[in-house]
Amino acid sequence: MGVRGSIEEGLAKSKYGKLQFKEKGVEMVKKGSHARLLAIFLAIVLISSSLTMTGFAANELTKFADVKNHWAEKEIENWIEKGWVAGYTDGTFRPDKYVTRAEFLSFINRSFWI
Repeated sequence: MGVRGSIEEGLAKSKYGKLQFKEKGVEMVKKGSHARLLAIFLAIVLISSSLTMTGFAANELTKFADVKNHWAEKEIENWIEKGWVAGYTDGTFRPDKYVTRAEFLSFINRSFWI
């Protein structure tokens, strides 16, 4: 069997009438199924993130006791006003604490989508 025969053996007609290459022992995923799943996943993520972006500081500027006289106080208050950041549930902001990955990604998400 020549090269052409090997190529023709590897090609199979899909249910959509297009030719796909199939390797022996490996099933090909139907065309478009990954793209469809990705689109659904992204839609769910975008909808859920838009629902959860409102913080408890959205209506009124929250004053955190641990931010007072901090070198970044004005910028922190500005970010709170814009809804980019919100404090912790215990009513603190903790401006000198290291930022976790989750907090950083939440900040990025809020700053781009609000």
